[in-house]
Amino acid sequence: MPIKASKNVATSAVKLPWFMVVLPIILILIYGCQDEVEDPQDCINLITNIEAPENVVVGQAVQLLSNNTGTCNAQNFRYTWTLLTKPGGSSLALSNPNAINIAIVPDAPGFYIIELAVANSSGLQASTQITIRAIDEAQNPGTPVDPGIPSTSTVLTGIEANDRVLKSRNVEGEADYILRGTYRIRGQLVIEGGTTIIAEEGAKLLVENNGALQAGRVNNTQPIVFEGMNPVAGTWCGIEINSRSLNQYLDNVIIRHTGSDECRSLRITGGPVDAGFHPLELTNVTIEKGAGVALYEASNYYLVINGLTTKEHANNAIYVEEENVFALNATCNFNEGNNSSVLVSSYYGVGLSQFDQNVLSKLSGTVTYFFFDNFVTQGNAIIIEPGVRIRFKNNKGWYHQGGSFIARGTPAATITFRSFGTGGNGWAGLELRNSANNELAFVTITNFGPRNFYNSVTRAGLILSGNSSTSIDNCIFGGGDGYGILNDEEGKITNISNTQFKSCKLGNMQLRLDNITAIKQGNEFVAGNGLANAISLRPGTLDQLTLASPEAGVGFRMLGKTTVQSALTIEAGTEVYFEPEAYFEVTENATITANGSANAPIIMSSGTSSSTWPGLLINSANTNNTLQYVNISNGGGGSVNPQNSYPSLSNKANLMVTNNGYVNMQNCTISNSATVGVLLGKEATINADFLQVNTFENNAQGPSSRPE
Repeated sequence: MPIKASKNVATSAVKLPWFMVVLPIILILIYGCQDEVEDPQDCINLITNIEAPENVVVGQAVQLLSNNTGTCNAQNFRYTWTLLTKPGGSSLALSNPNAINIAIVPDAPGFYIIELAVANSSGLQASTQITIRAIDEAQNPGTPVDPGIPSTSTVLTGIEANDRVLKSRNVEGEADYILRGTYRIRGQLVIEGGTTIIAEEGAKLLVENNGALQAGRVNNTQPIVFEGMNPVAGTWCGIEINSRSLNQYLDNVIIRHTGSDECRSLRITGGPVDAGFHPLELTNVTIEKGAGVALYEASNYYLVINGLTTKEHANNAIYVEEENVFALNATCNFNEGNNSSVLVSSYYGVGLSQFDQNVLSKLSGTVTYFFFDNFVTQGNAIIIEPGVRIRFKNNKGWYHQGGSFIARGTPAATITFRSFGTGGNGWAGLELRNSANNELAFVTITNFGPRNFYNSVTRAGLILSGNSSTSIDNCIFGGGDGYGILNDEEGKITNISNTQFKSCKLGNMQLRLDNITAIKQGNEFVAGNGLANAISLRPGTLDQLTLASPEAGVGFRMLGKTTVQSALTIEAGTEVYFEPEAYFEVTENATITANGSANAPIIMSSGTSSSTWPGLLINSANTNNTLQYVNISNGGGGSVNPQNSYPSLSNKANLMVTNNGYVNMQNCTISNSATVGVLLGKEATINADFLQVNTFENNAQGPSSRPE
C-alpha cells in the first residue's frame, strides 16, 4: 500500500537521534504493504485421534498418545482428557488431563472410556473417544469379550458374566444384534451409539446382581435402538435394571414395541444398598409404541433426567418412587398419545431429605401427579411450579417438615390438590410443620377428608403446625369434610388474603388467637361452610385481641378460655359464639371495648340455641371498660366454673363482674341465661342505672344479683 507524505509537517531546530529517523521507515516497510500480501491459511480443519491398545492388563501403565492431523499451521493447541466411564471398583483419576499425551494405570477389570478434546488458537475444536478393556492376568487376553464385527447379527441370550461391548456393524438395513429370551447381564455391558438390537417375542434384557448397563456416550451422535422383531406394542418385555452397580446410564436410546406379559418398557429396581446419592442417568431417552407403563422405577437410585419422552404408549407414562418425582422436569414429554399420568408411590415410607431444593415441575400437556401413599418430605425447600396438578389416594396426604414450601401458581396456571375422585373420604390434606417462609398463591385445595397416620389432629385441607410460618393469597379451599385451614400448635400465619372458602364442612378456618391479624382484604366466605361460617379460634392468653368480622355474616367461634391481659376490642357488627368450655376473661388492668350500634350490635352467645357457655368475665378495674349495644345470651352454663377462681362470684351468668371489676354497660340485651343475667361481686363496680338502660329477657333467675 503506497504511503503519502504529509504536506503540513512542522519543522524544528532540534536534531533527532538517528534511530528515531530510521524507525518510522522500518515500520513503513514492515506494515505499510501488508494488505498487498495474502494471509496464510491458519487452519482448514482439525482432526484428532488417540493411539492406545484396546486390551491391557490391570496394574500395568498404558500410554495414550494424541495424534492431531489436518491442515493447521503453527497453531497452539489446548488438550483436555476426560475419563467418561470406568468399571465398578475402580478409583482411577486422570493426573494430568491437559497434557499432550497421558498415561493411566487401570486398577480394576472392565472398560474405560476416555475422551480427548483438542482446540486451537482460532477456536476450532475436535474430539474423539477410545474404549480400553482391562483384563486380569488370570484371564486369557487372547479371547477378548469385545464382539468385534460379526458377519451376521449376533444373538444375545443366556447369562453374560463377563464385560462386553456392543458395536454397530454399520450394515444398512440389518440389525446388529438379536435379543432372544432373557439376556442376563452380570458384568459391564457397554453399548456404543448407532447400535440396533432387535428383540424376539417375549425377550428381555435384564441387568442383575452387580451388572452395569452403559448405553451410549461412545459415538452417541447416533441413537441406540431397541425394537421388536414384530413392530407392534407388547412384542418383547423390555429392559430391567435390577443391580447394585453405581455407574449406569442410558444416553440417546430409543425403546420400542415393549410391555408384554405385565412387563415394563424400562424397569428400574434394586439399586445400591446404602442410602447415599447414587444417580442413574437418563439422557435423551425415548420410549414409544409400547404397552403398559413406559418407565417403572422402584429402586434406591436417584434418577438424573435430561430428556425423557414417551409417546404412543398404551398406559400411564411413568411410575416412580417418592425421591424421583422431583427428577422430572421440562425435558420430559409424556403427552404424545399417552395416558399422561405420573404415578408416585412412597412404598418404603422413607422421607425425602436428599436435596436442599426440590422442584415439582409442570410437565408438558395435561400431566397429573397421582400419589398412592403418604408423601413425606423433610428438611427441604419444596417448590411447585405453576399449573401442576396433584391428586392423592383417599386417606393419604402430604406431610412436609422443616425447610420451606413454595406453591406459587398464576391466575392462568393454578396449582391444584385434590383426591382421586370427587366422593368418599377424600385425601388427608397438606401439613406444613416447623417449616418457615411457606407461600401458597393461586392454589386450589379440595376434596380433603380425614387425617393420616402422621398426625391425629382434626382434618383440614391445609394444616399449619409446629413453628411453621405461612402466607396464603388467592387460594381456594372447598368441597372438603374438614376445615379449610387448621392452624395447630405454634404455627404462624403472616397473611390470608383474596382467598375463598366454600363447602368446608367443619368450618372455614381454625386459627390461633394471635393469627387473627393475618386475615387481610379480599377474602370470600361462601355459604356451605360449617359452624355457621364462623372462624374458630383456639384458646390461649395474649395481651391484645381485636375481633372484627371479615364480612357480613362471618363471625368467630371461641373453642376455649381466652384470657386478655391488655386490651380486648370487639368491633360493631361482630358475632362471637362460645363452646361450653369457652369464655372471655378480662384480667388485671386490661380494658374491654365492645361498642356496637343500633344497626350493628355485637353478638355474644353460645354455639346453638340449646347449649350454654359460662359467660363474659370481667376482673379488671379499668374505668374504660365499656359495653355498648352488645347482645349477650345463653350464658350461665357450660362445663367450666369461672367462679372457682373468683370467690366473690357465687355462680355463672351471661356477664360476671368480680370485686375487682368495673364496667359501664348501656343499650345491651341480656337474655336466656341459665342463671341471672348479670352476676356482680359484692364490691364490683357498674353504672348505677344499668338495670334501666339495658334490656333483660328470659333469664332463669332474674336480671341481676349481688351478695348482700
